[in-house]
Amino acid sequence: MKLWARLHGVMFPPSCRWCGHLLDPFAPIPGYPYVCAPCLAALPWATVNAYCPQCQTAMSHAPQAQCCANQDLARVWAVFSYAEPLEKWIHRMKYGGEDVLVGLFGALMAQAPFGAAPGGAAQWLVPVPLHLKRLRWRGFNQSLLLARAWQREILAQGQAAPQLAPHWLGRHRHTRPQMELGRDERHANVQQAFSVPAGVATNGAVLLVDDVLTTGATLHACARVLRQSGVTRVEALVLARA
Repeated sequence: MKLWARLHGVMFPPSCRWCGHLLDPFAPIPGYPYVCAPCLAALPWATVNAYCPQCQTAMSHAPQAQCCANQDLARVWAVFSYAEPLEKWIHRMKYGGEDVLVGLFGALMAQAPFGAAPGGAAQWLVPVPLHLKRLRWRGFNQSLLLARAWQREILAQGQAAPQLAPHWLGRHRHTRPQMELGRDERHANVQQAFSVPAGVATNGAVLLVDDVLTTGATLHACARVLRQSGVTRVEALVLARA
């Protein structure tokens, strides 16, 4: 399989998804398919990786770090700022059907310079769900694909990763796309949109996964439902923070 991959790379050299330059198939950058080294360094890596979702203060990477009290969502981990080329890539993944980009995103998320594993105390990995109508239209849930890709990369590095629990959350109310709404409208839009399905027993600590965080309305709504169902702590991991 490795030999075939090498031969395929020689016959059809991969190109950098940002600048378009051909990549050397014999010297791939580990964990970063289809991005050349200069573009990799120039990606908009987040300057603050772990922060309090309430007051936006940078937080310690300690497993049980606390900031503002009485939060449903204890901490957010962000890999990138929502800027080019990530903004274009994410748009192509979600609206252009290019789910192949998820492999690249998973590798980038797993190699982010956090200084600690996101959700190091979490036992469960829960993707933000899509409503069935939007899932049928898009064909995939990008948050679930990101969670799987990140988990796969973390395990490949020999590290422990939370167990995937994709059915712990459901989206029972179809809502307008958040990107169409203002801050206050976003929070109202997702109120009572999520639930824990009947028969699902939740416990322990959870790491929520989503693609882009803007106001945090969706993540807060998901975290609230999980905490009410018995989850002891909720953190979130996002690909990009607007």
